[in-house]
Amino acid sequence: MAKPSRHEEHENHERWLVSYADFITLLFAFFVVMYSVSMINEGKFRVFSQSMKEALVPLDASASNRRYSWATRNRPSSPPSARGCSSCSR
Repeated sequence: MAKPSRHEEHENHERWLVSYADFITLLFAFFVVMYSVSMINEGKFRVFSQSMKEALVPLDASASNRRYSWATRNRPSSPPSARGCSSCSR
């Protein structure tokens, strides 16, 4: 009985194409993120920033959990725009 002939495997000479396509996709994603970051609506950013602060700082940090006490102790009482700039006071 004869052995079944084994076909020679085809060597892929275009392996670099997959890596190149991945690189181009990541580069495209990077520039999309950079473009979206460059077009910030200041009002929406302030609302987002305030909501993140409220979500990340517990309501009663000093009584419920001591490890978050630094967040309430170091938080300014008013936003920077309301306090004004110390170098700009006239």
